[in-house]
Formats: sequence, structure tokens, C-alpha cells
Amino acid sequence: MTNIFSNNAPGDQGSPDFRKDFEDYFLNCPVISPMVDETLSWLEVQIRGEEEWEDGLRKVLDEMKPEGLLILWDRRFQIDIRPYDCRLVWAYTHRDSWIAEYIDLKPTTQVLLVISATKVEDRPTKLFEKLLRHQIGHVLRYLQHPAWPNECYHATREWKKWSK
Repeated sequence: MTNIFSNNAPGDQGSPDFRKDFEDYFLNCPVISPMVDETLSWLEVQIRGEEEWEDGLRKVLDEMKPEGLLILWDRRFQIDIRPYDCRLVWAYTHRDSWIAEYIDLKPTTQVLLVISATKVEDRPTKLFEKLLRHQIGHVLRYLQHPAWPNECYHATREWKKWSK
């Protein structure tokens, strides 16, 4: 049988661990739905695949139902990645007007998700993903009901409602 993972002739496959290494590599790579990439593109978040926050953000968004992702396709929502040290991940609303002094907000932005690229690299991935889920819960709640209270238990409920 020809090894499908190599262009070499049968019997000339190189290392006997080649197939195992290849399978391990691809089995550990997350498969992200195209809708996640479209959502990030629509939100103007550039993903180059070079930083840890990118993998975490894509993974967490991939845990969402398509209907939940569509809620994020809202001109009032903006994601900003900070290269310097600030909170790991935090959602700010238009009520936090002081944030405009530090971040270029679009005129339509009413809810902002800020991610610190520096802190993501220094913290455990699981912590970042857990906090990101929670903050996206706040974003989902705000985008659907801006005048309603948005406490932490509301955010948890929203995340559970819109995750797979």
C-alpha cells in the first residue's frame, strides 16, 4: 500500500515515525469553522496565526452556535488587541467613555472587547479562554439588550445559551 502522506516511492518513506508525527501534528490542529473566520474578518480582526491570542479567540468562537456568531456581526461591536500590558480580556460598554482616550473607537462602537496580547502570552491558555467566554457573554447580553442589567451571572447564562 502506498503511503498517502509522502510523495516518495513506496519503501522510501524516510523515518518510520513519519506517519505518526504527521498524524499527531494534524490531529492536534484545531479545525475552525469558516463562519468563525468570516466573523473575525467582518469585525476586522487580523489573524496571522503567529500569536497565542489568535488561537484562543478562534477556538472560543468556534464553540459558539452559528446564531450566536451572527449576534456578534453588529456594527456596535469592536474587538481591539493591545500589544501592551492591560487587563487580560475585558468587555467595555459605551458607558465607559474614558476608554476612548486610549483606544481608537469606531463611531458606531458601543461595546468593545479588549485583549492584551502581552498578558495572553504570560498566562495559561485555559485561563484566557475561560475569561474570554465570560466576556463574550457580556458582549452577547449587551448587543441583544443594551438597557438590561449585565451582571456576571447574566454573562454566564448568555454564553451557555449561545455555545454548542
